[in-house]
Amino acid sequence: MLSLPETGEAMISITSSPTKKGFLEFCVRKVGRLTNALHDLTVGEQLLIRGPYG
Repeated sequence: MLSLPETGEAMISITSSPTKKGFLEFCVRKVGRLTNALHDLTVGEQLLIRGPYG
């Protein structure tokens, strides 16, 4: 789950390889309030990550 306080949260899959250490990559399509806000983030801003689930 990726979330931004006061914006929302959604289940977004991790797309980076587990062999690449130190970061996570996500593929996010701009289709709504949260995903647009994720695209508007700049380097150094924070988001919340919960999981993985399933």
